[in-house]
Amino acid sequence: MNTVKCFIIDDQEPACQLIEEYISKIPQLELVGVSHEPMEALAKVQQKHVDLLFLDINMPVLNGIQFLKSLKNPPNTIFTTAYSEYALQAFDLKVIDYLVKPIPFERFVTAVNRVFDLKIAVPSEIIPIENEFPETQFTDFSFFKTNQNKLEKINFNEVIFIESHGEYARFHTTKKISVSRVSLNRLEEIFPKSNFFRVHRSFIINIDKIEAIDGSLIEIESYKIPISKSRRDDLNKLILHNDS
Repeated sequence: MNTVKCFIIDDQEPACQLIEEYISKIPQLELVGVSHEPMEALAKVQQKHVDLLFLDINMPVLNGIQFLKSLKNPPNTIFTTAYSEYALQAFDLKVIDYLVKPIPFERFVTAVNRVFDLKIAVPSEIIPIENEFPETQFTDFSFFKTNQNKLEKINFNEVIFIESHGEYARFHTTKKISVSRVSLNRLEEIFPKSNFFRVHRSFIINIDKIEAIDGSLIEIESYKIPISKSRRDDLNKLILHNDS
């Protein structure tokens, strides 16, 4: 795997130092820049080849969400923030992950692995499954075409959540992450509705894997998944068995 070039934008020096330390512990990551000023960082990010941006949200003059929206071709981005209330806005921007400070190293590694998994598992030559041959569907599992045109069995009970990333869906399972070119709309039809629920336009979760719900975030394994306001009541009714 090629080195992932990283850039940090955070107006707090201690936060930058922590992320720098974490990056130094992962050989596949290379730090190419740090900035405490969003406006200054705009030019630097555009000048450098940046694969992964660690971006704070609550910053003066230009916040992280505004900064990301201003980029014509934004790199993969992981938000690093002390505020969980921005999660819905962040995931609507197709960010890789949303880390809430203080950030444990284990959680940092989980977020970075999502970048590695995406780079490895989504080759440009992948052929859309709907154009070659359809998914093979059974009661407890289904087959999907993944990288290298391989048909891979996905057991429903092993899936933690499914995430949309552009034209692709990432299956986060208890064993690994698999990527296939298939829409979440199609997956809603395939996966059993008794166990799987679309909580956000970019996420389908396995209800059995939910550990807690904290406001607009669902805690599931080591991840925090956003739930849109329009789906929150339906999910509450489903998990509380409220038929009223």
